[in-house]
Amino acid sequence: MRLVPVNSIKEGSILAKTIYNGNGIPLLREGYPLNRKLIDRALNNGVYSLYIHDKYSNEIIEDVISPDLRQRAIHTLKGSFSNIYKDALYSGNHKFRKNQKIDSALNDVSVIAKQFVDDILSNKDVIINLVDIKTMDDYTYQHCVNVAILAIVLGVELRYDKKILESIAVGALLHDFGKVFIPKELLLKPGKLTDSELKHIKEHPSLGHEYLKNSPAVNNISLSIILEHHEKANGAGYPGSINTVKISPFAKMAAVCDVYDALASDRPYRKAMSPNEALELIMGSCGDDFDLDIVKAFINRIVPYPVGTLVELSNNKLAVIKKLNHEYVLRPVVNLVERNGDEVSFSELDLMKKTNIVIRNVYREENAS
Repeated sequence: MRLVPVNSIKEGSILAKTIYNGNGIPLLREGYPLNRKLIDRALNNGVYSLYIHDKYSNEIIEDVISPDLRQRAIHTLKGSFSNIYKDALYSGNHKFRKNQKIDSALNDVSVIAKQFVDDILSNKDVIINLVDIKTMDDYTYQHCVNVAILAIVLGVELRYDKKILESIAVGALLHDFGKVFIPKELLLKPGKLTDSELKHIKEHPSLGHEYLKNSPAVNNISLSIILEHHEKANGAGYPGSINTVKISPFAKMAAVCDVYDALASDRPYRKAMSPNEALELIMGSCGDDFDLDIVKAFINRIVPYPVGTLVELSNNKLAVIKKLNHEYVLRPVVNLVERNGDEVSFSELDLMKKTNIVIRNVYREENAS
């Protein structure tokens, strides 16, 4: 299967990965041929890319965690954020109040965090080979889930123990919690933000930290992620404008994961970057925005060209990524594409053996599907 922009999908293409709405109900179901009505349904729900099976690729790509756990996590976060926000409104401030409903909401987040860690530790060699597809309405929750997954995988690479990984996961799941206190229309604004709007949005780490700092379910590791994930190595971040010496190592991890997932996601105001483009931008920001050692560890676990990606090679040939070479992810096994009218045939090529050929870029297909 491969990821294709919705506006490039031809009717009759087979959906390769189920898309869910905010309540965990399938919006588009895997295995169905896509007609105009279903393609429009995707667009109307803010879905701009879909995984499909087609003549170029029918490989199956496994998610890092089970689809069921991913959907339960999104549903749990949505319910927890909502319950806490309602309590904050009821109390008339953004201060944590210990009560059964709030304790239950944060305990649910902790349970999900532990399940994430257990799933990922069952395969310590796991790498990220799948781009998650988000719907517009639930972007924040889906993003928090992705950042948690990325942060755990990064934590495994950095050899943190299970307890610390669980704390990292809780912090990552809650890193954008403060956004519940920001008007939704501001978060989803398609145009450029005014200075005052941007200032308001930049309050979300402080708001989240202030509310959760007295909760026994959120420890100091998790709190550092919530407060500092927008700080930058050069001191130009927010809310504290602290530099790399003072930023928590766990917040440094979350910062890279947060930006990577945001760049690789479709948004109302821009298309998603491909994984290799997002990685290149992050690598180019080392020293200024990100910690170099954290980024080095991160790129060891993220696949720049996921299986099923249609790429252009240096010999001007098109190819589909077939299999990863884990020791050197820039040189996978590919299927060379040979087109004769409507007919497509393939021949396998291992770029580890054919060293004079490299991947030039991801093929920007408007007519390839």
